[in-house]
Order: sequence, then C-alpha cells, then structure tokens
Amino acid sequence: MDLRDLYHEEPFTTYYLAADNRLTPGARQFLTDRRIPCEIAREDEQGKKTDTVPVDEETESVPSWQLLKLWHTLEHAESLILLTAEWFSRHGEHLAAEDFTALARTLQRTRMACEKGELPPALTFWNCTESELHEKADNTVLPLGLEKLPEDEALRAKLLMLNHLRTYLQMLEPLVMETQSWHRDTGPERYEGLIHILHSLNDVLCIMMGNYMRGSV
Repeated sequence: MDLRDLYHEEPFTTYYLAADNRLTPGARQFLTDRRIPCEIAREDEQGKKTDTVPVDEETESVPSWQLLKLWHTLEHAESLILLTAEWFSRHGEHLAAEDFTALARTLQRTRMACEKGELPPALTFWNCTESELHEKADNTVLPLGLEKLPEDEALRAKLLMLNHLRTYLQMLEPLVMETQSWHRDTGPERYEGLIHILHSLNDVLCIMMGNYMRGSV
C-alpha cells in the first residue's frame, strides 16, 4: 500500500521504519510536509506502519553495491601504492619502496577488517602514532602547484607521483562518508577508523613530499 493511502486510511503521528529499509524521496517528502517524524522501529514496534508498506513502493533496501564500490576502490588504492613502490624501486629509491609496500599492507589490513565489520587497527608508522604523524606532516607543500615543483626532472617526477597518490587517497574520504550514511546501524566506528587511517596515510605522504622538497631524503 502506498504511504499516502496508508495515512488516509489511518492517520499516524509517527512513522516507524524497519531497520533494513530506507524511505524513497517521495515518501520522505510526504512525511516532511506533514511534520511526521520517522523513527527506526524497535522489535516491539515492527508492526507499526512498517510491514504494510512494500519495499519497492516506499522504501528501498540498503544497497550492497555501495559497500562493493568502497571495498573495490580501497583495493584499487592498494594497487596504486604498490605500483608507486615499484616505480620508486626502479629509480633506486629502495627504502621509499619498502615504505610504500608497508603502506599498502596497512591499507589492506584496514580494508579486510572493515569488510568483516571489525574496527581497523590503529596505524603506527616509522614508530610514530597517528597523532605524531599528523604533527610531523608538512602541509606547507600543499597544494602542490607548478610553482612549487623543482627544476630537477627526477625530483619533479617523484613529487608528482607522491601527490597523485595523496590526492587519490583524499578522494576516498567522501566515499567512506557516503557509505557510512547508508549503513548507520552497522558499526559506524569502523568507518570512522577507516577515515583516520586514510588521514594518516596522507600525513605520511605529506612528510615524504616535504623531505624530498627539502632535499633531506
């Protein structure tokens, strides 16, 4: 039954929505226009104005593709980090390559923990905690415009590779937040933990970029 028909048949002051369903835009607007609050139904409220509305008419299930999109994008980020490690190794930067490989493993562990619904482990890198990495991050190198690039071609290439990786990881945060908005009831801590890890990975890249620009590598 359509939500409007349900309301006209028996007016209600609160609409109880099943936890695994979502309102369509039309249904949400209908409730908003009438100032009817929508609440997630508890077990003892499952029969109140929820089961009578077909999912395909007024509610939509949380999309599984949203999670798949997040996991696959994170896996793609891992591949980019490993590709960067290979590039630096081929250019004689073996220590940096080892650091990138470690970052890829960190992101992989984080992704696998989140896929299992677990809280990702806190990041420790270069014997530094997440907060210590953030304090060391050299944000003065950002944004990396053309005017900041050195003349040395090899150094320019390294900075551009690092910045490409940094900006890609930066784009992941909105995707994580979007996924979290769809899955508010399925362990929000894991998404917040994932965002913290992404911030720390960006801090590491900022530190590396600053070191290269200062010639301290």
